[in-house]
Amino acid sequence: MRFVRQSRTIGVSNLDRKTRLMSSDMVRENCRHGPALPSSIRCIICGPSNCGKTNMLLSLIESPHGLRFENVYVYSKSLFQPKYRYLEELLESIDDIGNYAFSNNGDVIPPSEALPNSIFVFDDVACDKQNTIREYFAMGRHASVDCFYLCQTYAKIPKHLIRDNANLLILFKQDGTNLKHIYNNHVNTDMSYEKGGGSIRLIFGLKCRTFSIAFLNSRYQELPKTPYLNPFSLG
Repeated sequence: MRFVRQSRTIGVSNLDRKTRLMSSDMVRENCRHGPALPSSIRCIICGPSNCGKTNMLLSLIESPHGLRFENVYVYSKSLFQPKYRYLEELLESIDDIGNYAFSNNGDVIPPSEALPNSIFVFDDVACDKQNTIREYFAMGRHASVDCFYLCQTYAKIPKHLIRDNANLLILFKQDGTNLKHIYNNHVNTDMSYEKGGGSIRLIFGLKCRTFSIAFLNSRYQELPKTPYLNPFSLG
């Protein structure tokens, strides 16, 4: 293949700032969540059973430095668990916060019907149909809906539109197979597996330019600051 420079070119401009200036939601968009979090979130929280995934999610919801929202949607097969009952009681005690729960796949509303400035939690649904979840990870940002996918096995999460579109990973203890999947999805263009994947077990907090990874395990160490990687904590 041979590339030939043309005499006439088409410039490509970044119109993000111009379009934000046209939007009445500019201020809310720029400071939507706490400083440690992206303004628009497509998050995967992954780890084995009883490692603290739901606890981590509730901490993000409750923390004044965490998530900011007006509505919470939860799709889960385990709505009966005490922590979701606690979340329901918590949200119902707060005026002007909507709380909506689904246990059946067919009842989950599409992104076009979700209220803006919401968070949508998908928990314990890896064995169900994933089409609606894919829609949220692909289109949720345009509907002002942040997505959280909780799962025990990273490799079980569909790659198409869900893993590919995630911009925030919160990972608890992972085995070698799942670490390799994480490396192949998010790190392999930056460094070799021997340097990146092998060292991934030692990382406590890692924030890249466009991708954030939090490894929550007391035995992990914090990386020194570099121009590309900056340690961070969700605490």
